[in-house]
Amino acid sequence: MGKLALDASADTGGQESGHGHVRSPAGHAGGALGHAAMVGDEVPAVGGPNDLDALLFPPPALPYRPGRRREYELTASDRDLEVAPGVFFAGWVYNGTAPGPVIRATEGDLLRVRFLNGGSHPHTIHFHGIHPTNMDGVFEIVETGGEFTYEFEARPAGFHVYHCHATPLKKHIHKGLYGAFIIRSPEDPLALIPEKLLILTDNRFRSDGSIDFAEPGSVQARIDMENGREGDVLFVNGRVMPTLGIRAGEVQRWRVVNASAARVYRLTIPGHEFLHVGSDGGLFEKPVPTDDILISNSERV
Repeated sequence: MGKLALDASADTGGQESGHGHVRSPAGHAGGALGHAAMVGDEVPAVGGPNDLDALLFPPPALPYRPGRRREYELTASDRDLEVAPGVFFAGWVYNGTAPGPVIRATEGDLLRVRFLNGGSHPHTIHFHGIHPTNMDGVFEIVETGGEFTYEFEARPAGFHVYHCHATPLKKHIHKGLYGAFIIRSPEDPLALIPEKLLILTDNRFRSDGSIDFAEPGSVQARIDMENGREGDVLFVNGRVMPTLGIRAGEVQRWRVVNASAARVYRLTIPGHEFLHVGSDGGLFEKPVPTDDILISNSERV
């Protein structure tokens, strides 16, 4: 088994756990410490051993075929999410999970996503990538009980994200409305390597487990506005302290996105080396061996 170590404050003097757990930064000044069950070295992940599978293992890539249509249906809803044993917060989710389901297509496919808003607030889906302005999900606000169908050609190839773009934007994302959007290149040379998807986020909670959004006009609100909102609880695919399995000698292709609003992460597996093969702009000309990878907010590797 292997565990990924996240140094959650690569440029702010945070700490990294020697055995590979996710650890909150020391001396973090970005808000309340949060519920005691969510922070510390030995926080147990909630759920069973296969709960992450739907997000951890993306849908299979398909070879390019002219005229193919990939169809998905996403429903926004209100749902209480368990983030640590016995600790819940009121979330907003796509298809019942935070992050939402992985949307995958091959470059050139016609992508069709039917969105239904079953939540109590107006929502949208905003896709990163290139598409018509009337399919952007910024201005096409869907009211409670409404629906909208996004349809566009999947391009360019790359590892993208999608999220709700209704305002206030940070509230909709921090409550759970985000997910991964993968567009495969027809000439992907790594298509046969088993993939894992890791979505890194952070959040800030009050002592009762509710999300801590700063009061308007407060000092914390100004810090969040100027520096970006950071939390002291770190998540991988919506879980605190999950364990990821990898066999000795096994090669895996990891797609990692930093979906945090401001936090920077350093990714390491102590005693092992990564081959860094690509970034937001696609695959490199050749792999880059490295002991760690620095990933800023919104960046993908």
